[in-house]
This record gives sequence, C-alpha cells and structure tokens, in this order.
Amino acid sequence: MLQRRQFILGTATLFGATLLVPSISLKVLAETGSEISSGEDKFSHLMKKWIALYDSNGGYLAEIKLVKVFEESSDDAVEQFSLRWETREESSLEAGIYVLEDFSSTPMLIYLEPSYSKKRNGRFFRASFSLLKN
Repeated sequence: MLQRRQFILGTATLFGATLLVPSISLKVLAETGSEISSGEDKFSHLMKKWIALYDSNGGYLAEIKLVKVFEESSDDAVEQFSLRWETREESSLEAGIYVLEDFSSTPMLIYLEPSYSKKRNGRFFRASFSLLKN
C-alpha cells in the first residue's frame, strides 16, 4: 500500500511540474513514459555509470549512479521495482522530480527521494516504479 501511495504522489508531482514549469514539455514527459514502460531491463545499461542530474530548470545538481535494482511484489497485471542511486558526495537533494541525462537518449524525468544508510546518509536516493503490463 505504501508503494502505491509513493507512486501516486510521484505521478501527481510529475504532472503538476509540467503545468508549473514551462521548460518541461509534455512531449518529453510522453517520451519518458514510453522509455520507462519497458520495465527494469531498460535501466540495466545505467548500472554503475555516473549520470548527470539536473533540476527542472536545467541547472546541474550532482552526478549519481545506479547501484541496485530491487524487484518488488509483481503480478500478471503490475510490475513493481525500485532503483537505488548513489551520489559521489553527501547531498542535500530533497524528494522531487529531477532530470537524468546519460547522453545516450532523451533526458528522462524521474522522481527521487532520499534513501538512508547507516553509514552514508545523504548519499543514496530511491526511485520506485509501479507499471501496468501490456
């Protein structure tokens, strides 16, 4: 249930950002959605690579890398998984929508939230996905 709430909050924030921030076009949002719809395999090429992270206005924030993919409970209709990201150094990023730019495709909008570690707080972030299967 908590995962569904996080997904709904992330989706609402994503759509709200497109209305409030003109620099994020609906075209980019549609392209991002089609990229994510292929599931967690879509992110395998990002594993252990440093990727630039920008705010919605195009301002550079940090570099992050994908360190782990967590498979969540899925069934025939829904695929659920989470991605764990790490920054190079401690970061003050808050939960919100960011733009990932790996220079191999269209920039991707992603909702990140802090994910804490006993040893390295401020360095890990999580993105959760709950996708309908075709």
